[in-house]
Amino acid sequence: PMGEEEGEESDEEEEESGEEESGDEDDEEDDSEEEEEEEEEEDAKSSKAKGGSKMELDAEDGDDDDDAMEADNVGFDWDDFGAGKAGDADSEEESVDEEEEEEGAEERSKARRRKKKEQAAKEAELRRREDELVRSDKAPESAEEFERLVLASPRSSFVWIKYMALHLEMTEIDKAREVAERALKTIGSREEKEKFNVWVARLNLENMYGSRDQLMEVFQEACKVNDAKQMHLQLLTVLEKGADAQATEAFFKTATKKYRTSCKFWLRYLAFKLKGAHPEAAARLMDRATEALAKRKHLKLLTKFALLEYKSGSAPRAASIF
Repeated sequence: PMGEEEGEESDEEEEESGEEESGDEDDEEDDSEEEEEEEEEEDAKSSKAKGGSKMELDAEDGDDDDDAMEADNVGFDWDDFGAGKAGDADSEEESVDEEEEEEGAEERSKARRRKKKEQAAKEAELRRREDELVRSDKAPESAEEFERLVLASPRSSFVWIKYMALHLEMTEIDKAREVAERALKTIGSREEKEKFNVWVARLNLENMYGSRDQLMEVFQEACKVNDAKQMHLQLLTVLEKGADAQATEAFFKTATKKYRTSCKFWLRYLAFKLKGAHPEAAARLMDRATEALAKRKHLKLLTKFALLEYKSGSAPRAASIF
């Protein structure tokens, strides 16, 4: 019996050790299964993350494609963009150039207006001083007083001519000529009208106190620096005031030969003939004028000549012309 009990105990110990070994094996299998499950879960998570990122990338790619399609629909092109930039730069440069040109034109226009205002102011000042001289109770009576006056108004032909008249009243012809020369040198070249007035005064001086040669010499000098046609008309006026009808007739012939196409000279000549009570000579001169002048000037010539006939007391002849 003892042996049977020891055998049964050994069998029980073997069974317990076997059960313990099988339990350890089961635990190891459970641990491995848990590890595999954890690895599968991690793989699933990683695959899910990859899938999500891939979806995001796909979505971004889709957005880029949409943007590209929109850009294509708009017609966007880098080359066009570059050309547009260059065109904008060119247009900006052109606009700048136009603005500069407009500013330059405006400045020039302002300068011209300012110059005109200054010139008008100078002329107004000259007229004011001349008016003061005319209205003054006591006009200059000596050369010293006139010297102070011409210093105050050096560009006024009125003052210089009055100064010449002072010397002529004192029969100082040469001094009057000297004053005229000083006036022509003092008055600026831009003051054409003022200088012209002095030249006319000089012609009158030579016509009254000088010789015929001196008059024509001054006349030739005046024609060089003034309008020759205007100087011819002025000399005709000077000669008509004188008593030398022959000299006036001779100069009329010269003037109408030089300016044969000018209606003004023929009318002046016709008036001179009518004043001299030579109606027949005026009629012959009228025929010459009609031949010399252009047809477009005939109506003016006939009308003016008829008025001259009427003023001279020949109403019937004036009516016949009309």
